[in-house]
Amino acid sequence: MTDLTWQKILVVGCEGGDVQILGHKRNDGWIFKMATDESSLAAIFDEEDLPGELTSESGIVSSWEEALKLIDQYQWASMHPVEAHPEFAKEIMYALNERYDTPEFPRKREGFYWDQWQQVIFGEPEKIYQDDYYPQPYFVNSVPPPTGRLIVKRNGRSITRRIPKPCILIDTREKDPFYFKDHYNWIEGVKWETLKAGDYTVEGMESLLILERKSLPDLLSTLIHERERFFRQCELMTEYRWRALLVEASYE
Repeated sequence: MTDLTWQKILVVGCEGGDVQILGHKRNDGWIFKMATDESSLAAIFDEEDLPGELTSESGIVSSWEEALKLIDQYQWASMHPVEAHPEFAKEIMYALNERYDTPEFPRKREGFYWDQWQQVIFGEPEKIYQDDYYPQPYFVNSVPPPTGRLIVKRNGRSITRRIPKPCILIDTREKDPFYFKDHYNWIEGVKWETLKAGDYTVEGMESLLILERKSLPDLLSTLIHERERFFRQCELMTEYRWRALLVEASYE
């Protein structure tokens, strides 16, 4: 079965990469397998520090229920959804509801990931505003929209046009992202992608701009327990023309 063509049925983002259910459609129905990919860790760790194999595949199973058992070991419903096959929209949503309804599940249905699951499963536009991202907006008074114009030169002549709104790219592993909805007059929307370094960038400027965000406790813990890894991440950020490390802390 090495020559089978596999389709992505379900993809969820996790630390270092993603976990997938892959499917192959035969005349008598679908068969499935699970695949994991943590290859992005190779950009952070030295080879001797890597946690074993970075990619893996399970054996083939012949039912959707068996495929779910394979991926259940990763608590996939609490991870960030990346892709869902349209033919399995109902099955994925049903499985998601089953897992959200268990008492031990770590996230509430109305939380951020629930909203993203619905968008991925039912094919909402990729560029979205963060509706229901938090129960109440963090920023009550938005900054007014820009009124200036961008000067663009083409063939030696200057032309003007409105300043385009950027689309923010958020790393799929960012657990509590910035809230952008109240800045719709500045921001076109957001997308979630697995970034090479950092937590935020701008679409079209992925190789130029990067922002790493840390709370003060996270920074201190990282410097104490994962110092070498953190320095390697900082080295990756030096490849970007505009880079910043944002530390969130109070004055107290």
